[in-house]
Amino acid sequence: YNRNPEDASEPAGDVWFVAGPIGIREGAICGNTIQGVPTRDGANVRLEGIGPQNMLKVGLLTVSGNLITSQQVNILCRYARGIALGDNIHISGHTRNIRVEDCEQVTITGAVLDNNPDYQPAAPGGIELSRVQGCTVTGVMAENCREALSATACTGLTVSGCCFRNTQGRAISLMNCADVAVTGCVFPDTAGNMTEALAQELCERVTTTGNVI
Repeated sequence: YNRNPEDASEPAGDVWFVAGPIGIREGAICGNTIQGVPTRDGANVRLEGIGPQNMLKVGLLTVSGNLITSQQVNILCRYARGIALGDNIHISGHTRNIRVEDCEQVTITGAVLDNNPDYQPAAPGGIELSRVQGCTVTGVMAENCREALSATACTGLTVSGCCFRNTQGRAISLMNCADVAVTGCVFPDTAGNMTEALAQELCERVTTTGNVI
């Protein structure tokens, strides 16, 4: 576990890619079990570029086919461009399963965000997108998450073919987003915890079609 056991305040990461002047591009993290110890600001997988004004030094990367568990955030992607997150299983994301901030050209496909009853207490999990330009979320299975998908100040976002099951609170929350399509998603709630399937505030050009609520 890549952490400082004597100082829990230090950020931690099990797989940590941080860009320097040359950058980190054209790579893959595939077929692993990645498990950590929850640490403040910790993430199992961290992909971090230079800053919001330069997203080009971390990118052309895929994270796929992994079991990722037991951290504040399972995957943290920040200041990057050209990221594919596919077919990963996420458990015990104590703050979020996936957090993407200040990025461009991101796909999230086939993710399982699980809260297996054998793992108690349930973790909030879910996906959080902030200031992302160009993102597709497709075929995600999210169960018992606290706000399964939240997006703030994002443009060019598509959410399709997802199952948001037994969400605690809002399933999808959009704030100050534009050019968004939510299509073909289902929102089953046998637990009675979902307060709203789709909430939006200060958004423009949002379309919703073919969803089952």
